[in-house]
Amino acid sequence: MDAFDECEGQELVTSLLRLMSEFILGLPNIDFKLFITSRPEPHIQAGFKDATTSKILRPFVLHDIEKSIVEADIEVFLRHKLAQVAGDHSISPSPDPWPSSDEIMALTKRAGALFIVASTSIMFISDPDIGAPKEQLRALLMNTQATENSPYEELDKLYIHVLDASVGRFKNADSMVCRRFREVVGTIITVLDPLPLVMLQSLLGRDMEYIGAVVRRLRSVLILPPELTSETEPVRVCHLSFPNYLTERCLDPRFAIDPSLRHGRLALACLDILNSFLKRDICQIPSPFAKNSDVPDLGGRLAKAVLPHHRYACRYWAQHLQATLTKSEAKGKGKPGESNQEAIDGFQTSLLEAVDKFGKEKLLQWLEVLSLLGWLDVAIPALKATESWLKVCKASLS
Repeated sequence: MDAFDECEGQELVTSLLRLMSEFILGLPNIDFKLFITSRPEPHIQAGFKDATTSKILRPFVLHDIEKSIVEADIEVFLRHKLAQVAGDHSISPSPDPWPSSDEIMALTKRAGALFIVASTSIMFISDPDIGAPKEQLRALLMNTQATENSPYEELDKLYIHVLDASVGRFKNADSMVCRRFREVVGTIITVLDPLPLVMLQSLLGRDMEYIGAVVRRLRSVLILPPELTSETEPVRVCHLSFPNYLTERCLDPRFAIDPSLRHGRLALACLDILNSFLKRDICQIPSPFAKNSDVPDLGGRLAKAVLPHHRYACRYWAQHLQATLTKSEAKGKGKPGESNQEAIDGFQTSLLEAVDKFGKEKLLQWLEVLSLLGWLDVAIPALKATESWLKVCKASLS
């Protein structure tokens, strides 16, 4: 089980660890091992210390491995991957072999014992939408932009280099290219369920040309579907460290993302969708008294009447709304670029109007759709979250 810390619901994660431990302890005498990887988040560590789990736990801390061993593994990975890149791009081994041993060693040292740095470097070097592999490797090794002294220093240097390449010559955070980056990438890393790009179109109100201009140059940090217009394959981040960098450590106002601002814009987009598409008897069910289980072809009716972006809006609008209350701790915010709570206040009136219209005109129709989708359990937490948001919002405006 990889990236166990990325599971949602801290209490559920702890309970899952305990249940798996009980299951394993109840097995007959067989050689059974479960390998779990996770960052050392507090709730994960607490779960491992549970009385039941600790009986069978054999912890292995990756950071305790000798650095020379990790670097040797990374060097093997880099040699193998760069050989593949050379073959894919028909790079001749003569007169000088590419990459040179010095280049491989320099790239290994720059990884700083972090495999994600090595992996992202390979994706950047081989990305055909940015440049030729030789030039990419040379540029990567020449990049020495300083960042804060932290365990993520080399990773942050790599990310800022990738992002610099994605916007080209544009240095002004308020330029159209940089604002487009923050809008598109900010939405990708903020949505609560990975979405296909065509669904992001509906949420952003933008066309595929606008979105594609951003994501095509970010293949080293985003996992894109083979066809950008796919209606089923979502766009995902390659590693959680990328959104963490943009929202917590990024010092460049061209790229720094304020989650509260992005959640606010998504909440407004979801509410606009709900206020426009919801209507009474949306599936045109012949009998209003029929149980959902008795409705003929309910799945087909829902597929036609409640599209994927409608479903996302139904499920997550209130969570986005509540997330606007969390002020970002990211540095480097401010004008030009993403301004956090000031920007939220700027369209808070629009959010209030959208919530007011939804409550007065669409609430019962939303509950009807949730019932048809089997998602009624979403309703009470959503309404409680909205109540909390309204209290804070009205207090800040008074």
